[in-house]
Amino acid sequence: MSRAVLMAAALLLGLAVGPASAVDPAAREAALRQLKPPKGVGGCIFSAVPADVRREAIVNLLAGKPGTPAALQSAASEAAERCVGRTSQPSDFALASSVTSAFRRSAAAFYLAHQFGIGQEALETAWRAAPAEEKAPFYRVADDFFAPGLTVSDQALDAGGFARKAGLDIAATSVTEGFLRMYFINTAVSERAEALLAAEERRSP
Repeated sequence: MSRAVLMAAALLLGLAVGPASAVDPAAREAALRQLKPPKGVGGCIFSAVPADVRREAIVNLLAGKPGTPAALQSAASEAAERCVGRTSQPSDFALASSVTSAFRRSAAAFYLAHQFGIGQEALETAWRAAPAEEKAPFYRVADDFFAPGLTVSDQALDAGGFARKAGLDIAATSVTEGFLRMYFINTAVSERAEALLAAEERRSP
């Protein structure tokens, strides 16, 4: 994520995440420096979307606003044509999920860095270190994204183990738990979506 987008989002965080928690400013700055642009097809589209559209989408996610801004839908569709040679449609579950997971994971990483000084490297390490049984519920939710007609729910997911591995003491608010679940669900969604897109590309003539 570009510094310009991060700084613009930071200016709007009063509404989105409330006052900053009592985190050492140096730790917060170090965590913000660890933020990374998403990878894969979703990352390509994320980076190709105009900065002001990315900013609006991220701020809306931080504020908990439902739905996808119309400007992002249009810009993501154009960017998808450049990245994969086709537009992004809601019915194209792998492509649409690669994009939504890129934005949602980036927003959650920003929140956790800004509010708690938890860098994205710690979050990624926590995911890699987790045993299969701890990741399994997140993958099940991710798989629901690719099954038309199913209702996706994250309310039963426990992100506490990931939080502890990342160094976050989750005597936390429901908002914090929500952003933790958002980060790790969308890590799982991104992995599934990118694997499906790679399989599609291999099958292409």
